[in-house]
Amino acid sequence: CLSQYDLVLTVNITCMMVLASVYLSVSSSLPGTPAIKPVEVWLFVNLAYPFLVIIANTLIQVAC
Repeated sequence: CLSQYDLVLTVNITCMMVLASVYLSVSSSLPGTPAIKPVEVWLFVNLAYPFLVIIANTLIQVAC
């Protein structure tokens, strides 16, 4: 049970780092406006998903 948790944690943290770098490169290439652009929302949601997976697996691991 613990080795699967370590694998899930490692993969999701790696995904979050890659998505954060994609988010930074895309947001820096977009024109500067005060409004939030739909692509930024989409990238943020995709960045939040691995975080939620980590939280869910942590809760499952604590329950084991």
